[in-house]
Amino acid sequence: MVNSNLNSFRKKPLVSVIVPNYNYERYLGQCLNSIIQQDYPNIEIIVIDDGSTDGSVQLVEKYAPKVILVQQKNQGVSSARNTGLIKSRGEYLAFIDADDFWDTRKISKQMEFLLEAGADLVYSGVHIVSPDGSEIINTILPKYDLDCSARYRQYPSSAIILLGTSNALFKKSVISKSGIFDVRLSQSSDWDFFRRFTDHGKVCKLEEPLTYYREHSENMTSNSEVFCYDTMRCVSKMNLDDKKDSPIYKRAKVRSAAYFLLLKYLISKAIK
Repeated sequence: MVNSNLNSFRKKPLVSVIVPNYNYERYLGQCLNSIIQQDYPNIEIIVIDDGSTDGSVQLVEKYAPKVILVQQKNQGVSSARNTGLIKSRGEYLAFIDADDFWDTRKISKQMEFLLEAGADLVYSGVHIVSPDGSEIINTILPKYDLDCSARYRQYPSSAIILLGTSNALFKKSVISKSGIFDVRLSQSSDWDFFRRFTDHGKVCKLEEPLTYYREHSENMTSNSEVFCYDTMRCVSKMNLDDKKDSPIYKRAKVRSAAYFLLLKYLISKAIK
């Protein structure tokens, strides 16, 4: 299996990179440059512009034909990501938010590691950087791999696939089983997406930080009411998926754990 996978890597299967964007013209150039400069040669870049009113569209047009631009009316980031999934042609997929950027070795290192491990998804360490991207504020390393599905039940509402919508690389075929993004969710749609993915796919972690997550005022805003609603909706969906295979007391335990974590979150917000 390993030799077969490595042969596949040498053939360089197509990786589709999906960039949802809404009014992030000031960051988008650095994001796109970091994708174009990847040392992995077979990449398809798709920007889904979700109704931007700044100069984002004009900026992306300058990158043609290296970058494919798809425009849609403003429908939210989950809809934009779903549009990218539909438009993509790659056997493997990676998302990156328009305000983040990558190490130039990100795709090649993740592809090789994923194929060697025989996994369906790989994610890496992340550098948290200043608004202008010049200073590393913090570095976060991945904790979980292999059966991450169980971790979602163990730590409901906690991020398991670290910043997956800018960091993970995964096999497209698994989505036919796990499903696309739930557009009814807001702040927790990525948690729900990757939870369902890990119910069907094996995960591996690569500790080296290869993604740069830009910390700024717009991505730090959080509506507590929306977050709590999203979290409980995600947990309810997970319990429904588990209904046939998990006894009711286990599902109740997961729900109780989620309530406890939300209570801690609301107390911390109140103290601040």
